Amino acid sequence: MRRLLVRLHRWIGLTSGLVVFVAGVSGAIYVWEQELFALVHPHLVTVPASSSAVSADSLLASARRAMPQGRPVTRMIIYGNPRRAAIAQSQRENPEGRHYFSQLRWFDEVYLDPHTGDVLGVADRKHDWIYLTRNIHTSLLLAQWGEWIVGVATLAFILMCVVGLVLWWPRTRTVLSTRLVPKLGGRWKRTVFDAHNIFGFYGLAGLLIVGITGPVWTWRWYTDAIVWTLTGEARLVSQPVPTPRRTPYWVSQPLETALTSTRTLAPAAQRYLIEVPADDRRVLTVGAVFDRESLWEEYERFYFHPVSATLLGDERFDEKNLGMKWRNSNYGIHTGTLFGWPTQIVATLVSLLAASLPLTGATIWLPRWMRRRSGTRQHAPPKARATDLPT
Repeated sequence: MRRLLVRLHRWIGLTSGLVVFVAGVSGAIYVWEQELFALVHPHLVTVPASSSAVSADSLLASARRAMPQGRPVTRMIIYGNPRRAAIAQSQRENPEGRHYFSQLRWFDEVYLDPHTGDVLGVADRKHDWIYLTRNIHTSLLLAQWGEWIVGVATLAFILMCVVGLVLWWPRTRTVLSTRLVPKLGGRWKRTVFDAHNIFGFYGLAGLLIVGITGPVWTWRWYTDAIVWTLTGEARLVSQPVPTPRRTPYWVSQPLETALTSTRTLAPAAQRYLIEVPADDRRVLTVGAVFDRESLWEEYERFYFHPVSATLLGDERFDEKNLGMKWRNSNYGIHTGTLFGWPTQIVATLVSLLAASLPLTGATIWLPRWMRRRSGTRQHAPPKARATDLPT
């Protein structure tokens, strides 16, 4: 049985190791996506603090003028921090694209001063190396096929971690000491073996958390399975999104009216996400993201009529079931951003550990394989010469 597990662990690692390595390294970088973007583009992220502010509709008008022609603004992000710039986004995907550059037609962001409405700059996120790192991590730049490859490799990695724990488990207390503390001063082969086994054991919890939360963006059935496990039902939305009806009432600034109502209903939000409707037949959605007062990513949605800005419905955090709270928090759990830089450091170390395991595993296996191949060749019978063949 143990020999079978060793072979299973080895071959799963060899077949999925390259994908795990790429995902681990790129994930360790993308954990710091916001910090890296602010470091590279400080003039786009920070603005002078002021008590004045322009309306969300004025920001939208400025963003539309700055956005490249033919690219509508689909989303706006307005922060509660007066020193943070507002962001207007335009993104369009091609479902039939076979790789990243053909699947994502464009992804542009306009950064605005929320106090004056001035345009700070336009960022082409499609070709930005930070966003490219994210897509290397999620799909290897291979669109949907890449997402499936990464998803399958992640499931294989989860299985490999479980099998690795079984193989690591010591049979006696004497063996236990060698599985917990690396042997110093030994040969390099022993050092690599200890690094693979001991560090893999200590980081197992983090590896499983990162692994289990990864395929959520690949398959809907996987998400439903986790939600069903947590709640007993695969339900993510407490109520259907309302459909706006025609109304004789209208307001001159529907976005600002909806944002003001959301600020009244959710005054402690850290930032507000405005989904700009394409026409007056689609609902105007304003999301509110709160400071982390609980163990979850506290997120609420408010639905408004796109013309009259009348409140049509909401999704409050306290009314969500466990599955919905987990789904809202899955990104923060996976990237380590749920509690800020301390968990980001942990996520970075876990990602680098995940990337190192295929390398150390291959280093352990390759010399053995080469020795076996060499031994097989040495003991193989000599080939018959033409003169030795019977006539």
